[in-house]
Amino acid sequence: MAGTEAPCALIVMGVSGSGKSTVAEALGERLGWRFEDGDSFHPASNVEKMRAGHPLTDEDRWPWLNAIADEIARVCDKGEHVIIACSALKHSYRDVLLRGRDDVRFVFLTGTRELIAERLAHRKGHFMPPGLLTSQFNTLEPPEASEHVITVSIDETVEAIVDGVVRQLKLSGDKTAAKPKVLPMTQISLVVSDVDGTLLTKDKTLTERARSAVQRLHQAGIGFTITSSRPAIGMRFLIEPLALWLPVGPFNGSSIVDPEMKPVEQHLIPPSAAERSLQILREFGADIWLFTTDKWLIDKPEGSYVAHEQRTIRADPTIVTDFSPYLASACKIVGASADAAGLERCEKVMQQALGGAATAVRSQTYYLDITPPGFDKGTFVQAMAKRLGISTNAVATIGDMQNDLAMFRVSGTSIAMGNAADNVKDQATHVTATNEQDGFAEAMEMILKRNGSG
Repeated sequence: MAGTEAPCALIVMGVSGSGKSTVAEALGERLGWRFEDGDSFHPASNVEKMRAGHPLTDEDRWPWLNAIADEIARVCDKGEHVIIACSALKHSYRDVLLRGRDDVRFVFLTGTRELIAERLAHRKGHFMPPGLLTSQFNTLEPPEASEHVITVSIDETVEAIVDGVVRQLKLSGDKTAAKPKVLPMTQISLVVSDVDGTLLTKDKTLTERARSAVQRLHQAGIGFTITSSRPAIGMRFLIEPLALWLPVGPFNGSSIVDPEMKPVEQHLIPPSAAERSLQILREFGADIWLFTTDKWLIDKPEGSYVAHEQRTIRADPTIVTDFSPYLASACKIVGASADAAGLERCEKVMQQALGGAATAVRSQTYYLDITPPGFDKGTFVQAMAKRLGISTNAVATIGDMQNDLAMFRVSGTSIAMGNAADNVKDQATHVTATNEQDGFAEAMEMILKRNGSG
């Protein structure tokens, strides 16, 4: 492959500490392309493993690399552009990312081990401990010319690196060219909000200022709805105070229900996958919860986390002796266990057993969630925009966690809460105050003002 086609995507690669995110973001600003941090595509299990100082295996990496490749395909097939920071250390990893495309190029950042070790020693807020640098260099297989690569040294300044890349790619983004404008917030027609950590305070309270801000959105003709990992019944208590008239997206957007809790669009775990999930959870001694559109089913009312979940979703469970009649209507299955290490082992077994039939990932150290694959908060935003006949560029999203990044990627305006992690804030177009400081209301007031309704 000659790689002569103008690229729709750039992958800035190299070991940890080489400056991938910094260079990729600077390239994005120079070219006016969207920047994505490849780390945001890692499943939670990978992040926790790296935080614990354990190198990832190839089995850990395949789902991550395929998720990035899916995003590249989505962007390129729409005629758009993206720059992604991703380590891409092996030939086989880069093969997965390329998928045979001629319109994707790698930018390989090289530097001495001593220089990169020094950078890692001073890095804050990153989940790759410097001690894993040796593992990174041992894994690195430098790319060959046939892999569509531009190789640059990190001894240069970021500006010089960007200049060199732009020149080699012959793209219209050199220093003599007009730089892309940082556009103000576009006119917003719809706001989609996360719930916990965003709309609600730590004690799960909807403040009067937040309620009033949503009321003002309604008065200004701006649509408003919510999406959450909660079940539908756990979102019901917000319908009346927020006067919601649009459907809401429970189970991370894998289901859509109207304000009366009637299904609009429902995606279920395949019954065979649901049955297998229950078998594995029992083998690991986890308490089993099964959520349908409108019910929370349990078989152990004395379970350790039942009372906690009752307080969180403001609903009581239905006690059953047999889950079999409900397997065909399972929106989400949860394994709850105080044995964090055991649940981590269960997660790995579950992922291997289910393959692509369902998604299995821990949402907390004590919760393992099994949900339908292929749907997330981003697909919910797209569905709501289509329902209203508007572009996703006219949608503003607001959230605080990794699962909110899916909707950040598809919306024209994205707002991270002040209590969000730095890598979530980095992916947003705006950052507001924390949920304890009425950051949600502050963000809504900003939207109203910029829409000319403030």
